[in-house]
Amino acid sequence: MIDKAQNGITPEIPEDLEDAVRHAQNQLEEYTLALNNRIAELSKKLKIRRGIAITVKITFAVAGVFLTSGFIDIDVIERVFGAAIALIIALDSVLGFHNRMLTLASAKNAYKRLREKIISKHGEMITDVIKIRDRKSEESANYLLANLKELFNLLDKTKNEIEHYLAKKEYENLSGLKLSRLNKFRLESS
Repeated sequence: MIDKAQNGITPEIPEDLEDAVRHAQNQLEEYTLALNNRIAELSKKLKIRRGIAITVKITFAVAGVFLTSGFIDIDVIERVFGAAIALIIALDSVLGFHNRMLTLASAKNAYKRLREKIISKHGEMITDVIKIRDRKSEESANYLLANLKELFNLLDKTKNEIEHYLAKKEYENLSGLKLSRLNKFRLESS
């Protein structure tokens, strides 16, 4: 292979190295797309939970106003509002609705930070590669591959940590379904 750098032409890199760089860049695009999809999925779940939470809060406020103002003088309706409020509080306590919403928000934000970090590090890496690629093509390709490998490891490690966090929190929320927790709520309410 002729060293084209001496002639003012960018030196060639071996085809297998070029293929490896192309594959790694495609893999990074796939990872980024997967991150975007996971963020969108968590955003959708969070939006649904937030809508339910707002509806419940408004219901509480309206019911509270009606109960405390004496606006409704019918004993049966007061009891229905009171029972509805108690039921919603019990369901939230048992199902951990609020905690799940906070967990989803935390995971979504962690994925967003990860995506931003990956994009930033990749941008820095590409800038370093561009600086030397015309003079040292093979060295720049090896540098890119080594750094992409580090990015993939960071991405996998952080993604696993986030998913582990979600699974741990889901397990903790499921503990709210234990009958002893419901009995504790009944004792505190009386």
